[in-house]
Amino acid sequence: MTARELPSYVDQNFRLRDRAGAEFVLKIMNSGEDPALLEAQVSVLDLLQTGPGRFQTPRLVRCSAGLPVTREGNHAVWLVTYLPGRLLADLPELPAALLHDLGRGLG
Repeated sequence: MTARELPSYVDQNFRLRDRAGAEFVLKIMNSGEDPALLEAQVSVLDLLQTGPGRFQTPRLVRCSAGLPVTREGNHAVWLVTYLPGRLLADLPELPAALLHDLGRGLG
């Protein structure tokens, strides 16, 4: 297993790769954050996984007890599949066609 820290705002995120090449993001929530924020994120990911959406999204990886989130001390910890790609923020410009396609996809 390899781990590499990813940039984030307040949480800690690590990109993990196992021996088989599967990739994940380990997310450690800042202990000062409102737990309702994490509950909302988990609910949205659950909805996207079961809904008819056309977008690829990270998938929740539940722990052996079947829970989407575990606690380590004061921190909530969760795991999602890694979704490769580029962030919009990293693009030098946002072409109109890209924004149009994004808007059409989001409805």
